[in-house]
Parts: sequence; C-alpha cells; structure tokens
Amino acid sequence: MLDLTDPRQPRYAEHRADHRQNVGSVGKLLVALALFQALADAYPNDVETRRRVLKDTRVTADGFSQSDHHTVRFFDPKSRTLERRPVRVGDVGSLYEWLDWMLSPSSNSAAGMVMREAMLLRQFGAVYPPGEAEIKRLIYVTENRIRYASSPALANAAVYFMSGSLFACAQEAGFTCKPYAGNVKN
Repeated sequence: MLDLTDPRQPRYAEHRADHRQNVGSVGKLLVALALFQALADAYPNDVETRRRVLKDTRVTADGFSQSDHHTVRFFDPKSRTLERRPVRVGDVGSLYEWLDWMLSPSSNSAAGMVMREAMLLRQFGAVYPPGEAEIKRLIYVTENRIRYASSPALANAAVYFMSGSLFACAQEAGFTCKPYAGNVKN
C-alpha cells in the first residue's frame, strides 16, 4: 500500500510482497478515478455540473461492453420489475448507473463503457457528451471496420485504429503458433 496523503513523505507498507496474484477488479478503481478526474478537469469549479453530467448523460452499450459473467440490476419503473443479467449491447443507463454497475457487481462490460466515457470526456471536455456520429468516428477499432474509413464523408476527419492480440501457445504436433490463433488462449 502506498499512502500519498503527504506527497513529500510517502508511506509504504507490504504484506507477502513476494506473492504473485492477479489484481482482478482493483483496476476498476483506476477507471473510476480517471472518469472523476476528467470531470474535474472539464468543470474545475462546478461540482453541480459534474453531478448533472453523471446523472443526465445517457450511455448506450456498444462494442466497448464485452460480455462477462457479472450481472447488473435493471429496474423498469413502469412495470416495477427488477432483472439481474449481464450487460448487452444496446442497454442504456446514466453515467452514474454505469459507474455503479462497474463498481458494485464488478461488471467488466460496464468498466469498458466507463473507460470509453472517460476517454470521450477527456477528449471533449466541457462539450461532452458528443453526438453519436462524432463517437462513431472515434471507435473504428477493429480491422473489419477499416473499410468504413475510406468513406468520403470522413476525408477531413481523424480515424483511429487499434488492434492487438493476447494469445498463448503450447507445443503441439502439427500446430504452428501465430497471432490470433493460439491453442492455449486468445
């Protein structure tokens, strides 16, 4: 643990420092911190606007919400029914709800959406949230979407691509290891 309450005198403590373990959902705290810092940067002297952005911004799940086994609560005020299930593409919630879904039941799908919103807030600042058509230009992240970048409508736009592969291979007779085609994990 690193205590930076006084940055001139940081304090460090450890327990079983040689024990290696995946930190799991602790990273979601960094995602929340990034979102709150982006809000503070966009509205440095206006806490009420920060609250309004969290409450009023409606976020729709898209490709940033990867499926996981964690379930979140969806309450329908009209029918007064509560449903618990994983996030699906097309689900809508306020930014507050996405934070809650990310932190309370530790939804990885919600974390993906909050990361997306933190990046957009950082990019657009006080004019966040951008319109859906601006957002679509920013999320051309998979190779099968590259063809859309050739549209004349995007001639004066910046289109960003991201790709990568986390894979592992084990020796196997007749198997050749290559990116996106591991025989242990992809």
